[in-house]
Amino acid sequence: MAATAVIGYDQWQVSEDTGADVPRLLAGVLDEVHAAGVQLGVPKLGLAVKCFHELKARQRFQGNVVTLTFALPLDVIFTKRVGAM
Repeated sequence: MAATAVIGYDQWQVSEDTGADVPRLLAGVLDEVHAAGVQLGVPKLGLAVKCFHELKARQRFQGNVVTLTFALPLDVIFTKRVGAM
């Protein structure tokens, strides 16, 4: 059975950039971004797709993120292993 969820994330830079390569214009600037999206998955098969749309980006690029996850469902392996004992 497929599962659907509303998901999101927030990122904040908590310390200033350091080093000789930091342009003076960006000195002391902290960036941030927020994102909202959906996740579609089939837990029994270990498959999931996440799609995020970033919004309200400040001092950084804004875009979209798509993640495809393949996982090994351990309950199937565990059931076969215990059943064999």
